[in-house]
Amino acid sequence: MRKQIKKLLTTASSDEAKQLAVLDEYAVGIVTALNTDGLQPFKYATVEASQMLEEIEASLQQLSKKRGQ
Repeated sequence: MRKQIKKLLTTASSDEAKQLAVLDEYAVGIVTALNTDGLQPFKYATVEASQMLEEIEASLQQLSKKRGQ
C-alpha cells in the first residue's frame, strides 16, 4: 500500500498529496503495530498490537466524523 501511495504522490495535486501523506502515516502506524515485539511473560506483543490498532481505528473514526460535519 505504501508503494502505491508513493507512486501516486508523483502525479498528485497539492490537496491529493496532503491526503496521501495522511494515508501514508496511517499505513506506517499499521505496519508498526503488526511488527511489534513483546517481552514475554511481561509484555505480550498481541496485546500491544491490538491496542495500537484500536488507537488507529479511533483516529480514523474521528476523521470520518470531522469530514461529515
